[in-house]
Amino acid sequence: FQRIINYCELHILDPALAIEIKEILRELYLDPKTRGKAEGLNSKKILYALQNFSIANTKTKIQKPKEYFKKCVLSAADQTELSLQYDTDTIYEIGGL
Repeated sequence: FQRIINYCELHILDPALAIEIKEILRELYLDPKTRGKAEGLNSKKILYALQNFSIANTKTKIQKPKEYFKKCVLSAADQTELSLQYDTDTIYEIGGL
């Protein structure tokens, strides 16, 4: 579990946020159904999950933030490096941000 935390580089985040994310990662790691995905996480995937969470939280009020963020993390775990590549100019053009 400590290796996952090191790969996720939570120390770069706000301390309160890092504590919450660490707890979520611990829950994912301890659950046999999600442990494999948790073991593949890194800082890039955590930041991707945070970005997706932030976008959704801006558009609508998330009723269960912890559960929703878990889904964002699991979704990010499935992403390939190619799926994490975006062009910010295009995002602005289509009104994504």
